[in-house]
Amino acid sequence: MIKQLSIVLFVLLGVLQAQAQVKLIPRAISADDHKRKKPLDEALSAGFAGISAELKVNRNGEIVCGKHPLKGTYLQPLHELITQNKGAVYPGKKLDFVLYLEIGDDSMNIYKTLRRELEAYSSDYGIYQNGERIGGPVIVVLAGCVPFSVITQETKRLVMVADQAPSENQAPELFATHLNFGKNFSWDGEKNMPNMQYHSFVTRVKLTKKAGKKVVLSNYPDRENAIEIILKTGVDYLLVDDIPDFVKFWENRNPY
Repeated sequence: MIKQLSIVLFVLLGVLQAQAQVKLIPRAISADDHKRKKPLDEALSAGFAGISAELKVNRNGEIVCGKHPLKGTYLQPLHELITQNKGAVYPGKKLDFVLYLEIGDDSMNIYKTLRRELEAYSSDYGIYQNGERIGGPVIVVLAGCVPFSVITQETKRLVMVADQAPSENQAPELFATHLNFGKNFSWDGEKNMPNMQYHSFVTRVKLTKKAGKKVVLSNYPDRENAIEIILKTGVDYLLVDDIPDFVKFWENRNPY
C-alpha cells in the first residue's frame, strides 16, 4: 500500500511540475500508452486533450493497461491533480480531458470491473443521468468491443462510447466515432489527397458531426502535410504516437 501511494505521489509531482508553462493542444490524444514509461506525465506535459489505453483484467481482478494498474496509472493521479487544480486537469484552463479506453476480448468482465473502479471517482469523471452530465473535467470514453446494450440500459452512467463507423445514430451514450484512416484510404500523405478519397473522407466526417459526435482518427499518414489537411476537414481528435514530433508540428503551424 505504501509503495502504491509513493508511486501515485511521484507521478503527481511530475505532472504538476510539467504543467507550469504548458500550452494546450486540444485536438491531440496520446496513443500507445503501454510503450511509455510515464504515459500520463508525457501527455499532460505536452498539453494534450486526452490519453488512450488498452484495458485488460489481470489475475487479481484489477483493470490494467499493459502491466500497469489503471487506478494507479490514471484514476488516482488524475483525482489528485483535479483536487490540486480546484476542479481542472490543467490549472486555470477549461478543457474536457478524454480518457479514451479501448476494450478487446472479455468486454463484459472488463466493463463490470471498470465500472466498480470508476464509481469511487465519479466526481472527477462525471455521472450521466436524465440526459445531463454531472461531474468533473474528465470524460471516460470506451471504444472497441463495448457492451453497448448494457450501457444504454443504465440509469446512472459513468462512461461515453465511441462507435467504429460513421452513422446518423444520435444515441446520447455516443461521444464520438473512431475512424481508422489506413483501413479505408491508401493516401500516403504526400501532396494532396486524391479527390475521390478526400470526398469520401470528408463525407464520413460530416456524417459523424451531423449526428452530434466527435471524430477520433487513428492510423493516418504521419506527415505534416497530411495532418494539416486532415485537421482542416474538421476531425476533432488525432490519436498521436510520436508526442515530441507532434508538439513541434503544432508549435510551428498556423492555428486552424
